[in-house]
Amino acid sequence: MSTTAPHISDGPLREAEDLFHDLIEALPDAVSLVDREGRIAYASRTGLKLYGVPSVALAIGQVALDFVAPEERERAAQHLTEVWAGRPARSAQYTLLRADGSRFIGEINLARCNEAAGRPSLVIAVTRDVTERTQREAALMESERHFRTVLLNAQAIIFIIDREGVFRLSEGQALAALGFRPGQVVGQSAFELYRDFPSVVESIRRALAGELVRVINDLNGAIFDTVYTPYRDLDGRVTGVVGISIDITERRRAEIALQQKSEEIDRYFTSALDLLCIADTGGFFRRLNPQWEATLGYTAADLQGRSFLDLIHPDDLESTLKAVSQLAAQKDVFNFINRYRHKDGSYRWIEWRSFASGELIYATARDITDRRRTEEALRESEQRFHALFDHMTEGVALHEMVYDASGQAVDYRILEVNPAYEKHTGISARQVRGQLASVGYGTSQPPYLAEWAAVVASGQPHHQETYFPPLKRHFRISAISPKPGFFATVFEDITERKLREEELRRKNEELERFTYTVSHDLKSPLITIKGFAGSLLHDVAAGRHERLAPDLQRIADATDRMAGLLSDLLELSRIGRSAHPPGEVHFAQLARDTLELLAGPIHKRQVTVTVQPDFPVVYGDRRRLQTVVQNLVENAVKFMGDQPQPRIEIGWRAAGSETVFFVRDNGMGIDPRYHQTVFGLFNKLEAKTEGTGIGLAIVQRIIEVHGGRIWLESEGAGRGSTVCFTLPLPAKKEPTP
Repeated sequence: MSTTAPHISDGPLREAEDLFHDLIEALPDAVSLVDREGRIAYASRTGLKLYGVPSVALAIGQVALDFVAPEERERAAQHLTEVWAGRPARSAQYTLLRADGSRFIGEINLARCNEAAGRPSLVIAVTRDVTERTQREAALMESERHFRTVLLNAQAIIFIIDREGVFRLSEGQALAALGFRPGQVVGQSAFELYRDFPSVVESIRRALAGELVRVINDLNGAIFDTVYTPYRDLDGRVTGVVGISIDITERRRAEIALQQKSEEIDRYFTSALDLLCIADTGGFFRRLNPQWEATLGYTAADLQGRSFLDLIHPDDLESTLKAVSQLAAQKDVFNFINRYRHKDGSYRWIEWRSFASGELIYATARDITDRRRTEEALRESEQRFHALFDHMTEGVALHEMVYDASGQAVDYRILEVNPAYEKHTGISARQVRGQLASVGYGTSQPPYLAEWAAVVASGQPHHQETYFPPLKRHFRISAISPKPGFFATVFEDITERKLREEELRRKNEELERFTYTVSHDLKSPLITIKGFAGSLLHDVAAGRHERLAPDLQRIADATDRMAGLLSDLLELSRIGRSAHPPGEVHFAQLARDTLELLAGPIHKRQVTVTVQPDFPVVYGDRRRLQTVVQNLVENAVKFMGDQPQPRIEIGWRAAGSETVFFVRDNGMGIDPRYHQTVFGLFNKLEAKTEGTGIGLAIVQRIIEVHGGRIWLESEGAGRGSTVCFTLPLPAKKEPTP
């Protein structure tokens, strides 16, 4: 295959060939010839340059399809086959390859050259580099696609109206607000469509007259901001109108709502009873409401533009500056209190809630001067109350009633107690404060719930005296309800008074019995004396001298009995007024000393007496305590009856916090019916026995004077008796440091 253009004989043909060759080489497009084997038979210099082949020699003989991108070679081969088959020439775009492997877009036109003058058939291929054009077209298409997308989806209406007022374009999502679809009105007259909206028709006519028009129209509730722009040809003549309408319905509604809200805020600002203001972080008022004049006496005009720091009390200036610094740092300030000077020179207490936004401060404030005065008065009142509360001699407890779901009072809570509460109850404030009463007092039911619930329900005070078993104390209690659901109790411990009253009652009863007994028992000897004195006078008058001695003896016996009664009464009256000071008494030694005094009667009756070891030391009048033991042992010996093995035991036992002493015998015993009466004055169960019957009364009196108590234990006649009593023990001595 020749590496040059096909040979043509000399002469005119040769000249034509040279001219054709020069013409091909001058073309801006690449020209090549391809033989039936698909190889390049000729390539122009432009073609060599386009494909990046250094020389013609390197191009000749190359397979033409190798310069086509692999993915398009099949299509290119089909194109070449069609041309060889005699189909008309046509062009097509392919992705082509340069010698260095880079790609470009080429438009190739193939045409068949038939055999002539002994030359083989060839296909001429003309290639033009259309890469830039293709890219521009693609960019334009992309731009058109984007524009179309924007046009179709814009929340606006884009339209074109021609000189006759007919729509040529109508696109945009905002058409829906007017009841149209994109493109629906194209071809229709704008003047007819909008004949009911004169402002629209007028705007179109003005734009067609060459005026740029912008107008806001309300189209049956849909509000549009529309710009009508005249469209001119190259000669400057208006050939139509291009317009864009933006649906501002929501924006206009928002503007109206904002305007209404602003008006509301202004009304609120001017009518609010609180102080409202806008200030800046530099310390100056920007705007104030009329309430400032009512509060401080200054008009809003007086204060606007003035430094609010000028009105601050000097003592509050530092704290106010700190608050302003916080606001300047965009931190809100709540419940800040300072004092502002009134126009009359006085100061008012102001409480603030302030918010910062940039350099502006939005604040609401309230005059709390009266509240501060009330709080101060209340604080002073509370101080006086607490002083009274803490120093009252009466116990005070504050309570809250507790109700169930049905409104029934079921308990009450102890809220607060004063120091005297602890003194009167022995319960610490920490133990009961905040506790339910049933828990604090350890009772199954809240104490006096019905009474206190009635006080709360009625609001009427209640007073009572009561014995409270859990504390074993008597109290006088007054209850009041200061407010619904709450009540207070004021009380004092009257246990001592009750004990004294009980003792006085018992003493009065004892005095009545004493008076009756004394009058009866003293009267008996007097009657005896009087009777035998009369007999004596009769015997003397009758000369019966032998009867004088018996009468005189009976008178003497009655006198002795009266003397004994008077002596015992005198002894009883002296108990409690003993001149012997109390002290520590070793009870075991006291018992042994007493038994020595009674050794005679004990031995005579052959009574066995045992004294329990390790008696505790007691505190009292030793002489009086010895009288107690002596009387009890004498009674035990006296009332042994016919017991063959008489025994007496002197002992003691611990019973809780008490120490119980006892004298036990196995003698006659006492019927339980008489356990109390045996301690009465002149009470004798056996009238024939010796003594006045005042011994156990003396014993009881001595024990009670010592702060103890006494009682009798006996199962009945023939079962023996045990007299029990308690005595105080010496106070424990604090260790010496």
